Amino acid sequence: MLQCYTSAGIVGPLYSGKTEIRRVFEQTLCYKGISHSQILREEIGRRQLPMDRDSFTRVYQELVERYGHDILARLTLERVPARSGFVVDGIRHPAELEYCRGNVEGFFSIGVDVSENRDISRRIRYNRMLEMGRDIDRVNWEGFVERDMLEWGGVSDLYNIEETLRLVDFRTLNNRT
Repeated sequence: MLQCYTSAGIVGPLYSGKTEIRRVFEQTLCYKGISHSQILREEIGRRQLPMDRDSFTRVYQELVERYGHDILARLTLERVPARSGFVVDGIRHPAELEYCRGNVEGFFSIGVDVSENRDISRRIRYNRMLEMGRDIDRVNWEGFVERDMLEWGGVSDLYNIEETLRLVDFRTLNNRT
């Protein structure tokens, strides 16, 4: 039976190309693009906190502790009442992915990284971070590795990209952006 996909979610570590994939969906399929990072930025702004990774982590942790691991998925779906024709990037926990699957007909997920080798992936993504020069991610190599390990999972239950990538419908390597 042919599956009709109407909305997508993108899973991947920092600087793997999630936003670039989202832009392709926006430009070629006219999907409405939403980023979990944008939802967190808005909450950080409301709280008048510094716009840095520590604030992202702190606010996300507070939201998860209060509302559960699927909170960003729930807030995302509140923004797309039609529940179709959207693409969300920044899914980092299995509960977010499962919430979207359970509440959006025709939802599918894409996992993205830059290499199957985690060490190579980490080095390439760190170089991308340096090239992009975002104020939010001004960290040295050790800081990047620490953050990456936190998001991959196993360090805490806050994020779990590794497990979430195991659950995606499609996987791709983005070694060109």
